[in-house]
Amino acid sequence: MAASGLEDKPSAGIGLRILQRRDYETGLVAIDDVAMLLVDALSNPDMRNKTFAVIQDPTAAPQAWRRMIEAFPPDSRTVEPGAAISPTR
Repeated sequence: MAASGLEDKPSAGIGLRILQRRDYETGLVAIDDVAMLLVDALSNPDMRNKTFAVIQDPTAAPQAWRRMIEAFPPDSRTVEPGAAISPTR
């Protein structure tokens, strides 16, 4: 996950926009919102093997990010849990 610009303040309680890296935009996001997404990623299978950016979006519903991340395809190069990772050059 990449956050464009971190704000050191509590969550604003507004929606978040989840973007594929190729659609990256600059914007702000509260550190609390980033923490919430990271904690969710630990147990949410819809977030596995996906790279994305996040920014605040006052036009999005507060939980709309869940549907956005479900729609993303997994990264083309993924590693299954427990698999050995070989370095690339």
